[in-house]
Amino acid sequence: MAYVPDPLMLTCRKCSVVHEAKLTELAYDGGNFKNVSRCKENSSGLHEWRQLDVVFAHWSGRVDPLSPFRKDIDTKSGKMTNQFPGRCDAGQVCEFKLHKGRSGKFRDWYFYCHCGERRELRQKDENSLRWLLDRYTTDPGETLREINMLPVSYRANSLYYVQSEQMISYETTRHIDLMADDKIADLISSLLDLYEYPSHIPGDDAIIKTLRAVNQPGAMELANGLQETLKAQATLEASGVQDAVEMLKPKLDSYREQAQVKGWIDGGPEAPELLLRQVHERSSFARKFDPIRLGLEHQALR
Repeated sequence: MAYVPDPLMLTCRKCSVVHEAKLTELAYDGGNFKNVSRCKENSSGLHEWRQLDVVFAHWSGRVDPLSPFRKDIDTKSGKMTNQFPGRCDAGQVCEFKLHKGRSGKFRDWYFYCHCGERRELRQKDENSLRWLLDRYTTDPGETLREINMLPVSYRANSLYYVQSEQMISYETTRHIDLMADDKIADLISSLLDLYEYPSHIPGDDAIIKTLRAVNQPGAMELANGLQETLKAQATLEASGVQDAVEMLKPKLDSYREQAQVKGWIDGGPEAPELLLRQVHERSSFARKFDPIRLGLEHQALR
């Protein structure tokens, strides 16, 4: 068994020119491809080729190189064609370069030639064109939603979300990183935020103990005030003076809020037992049925 690099869409690190190489070229030409002009950004004229780690992908599973040549179909003969020969002089073929922009997002990428020809990252799926030829002929606009391919990185950080016909391409790998065994605490925190679990404030005895451990004048004063108010509330409850007990509740809430705002107590949400169990039992699910992973992927659609 041997490894075959594919797709062989190369881009020069110096001048950004792109070239879809063949395996025979790669093996015998040493990067000096005959149909590519010399690099104008390198004094030696040699290109510094890098394999492009982005491809066109279709939800049906087909993958094509990120090429500036757009596929289409002759509706009469059913043969595949390459649209737009370009605007270079007669007898010449456009030599495209790849502009990646600075945002890191595919919407800012495009191919361009010195002649002024510019092509966005757009491609049609060859198989879908053939299968949906009748629909494409009568209603091309609507059918394109099922035919068009999308640029994705093949570093396994993208997926196709069938229900809304969207290709989710994560701008970072944070969602994937959270699936690691050593990221369970971060994963739980993200899930609590995702599902908007309410804040959980510790009991009053725990708050008082925590505030005294802070060993700051403000925290000690707050602990004493909370404890005295709790004692007063207990005394009033024992005496049956319910109205006075109710009047003290806003004061107690104020003490608790001050302790949280100051950062002396943790007022974050507390994970329920069922959620903790689901997180720890993720390994029993196939990846595409993992409810935790699916929840994070749903979030990517928002």
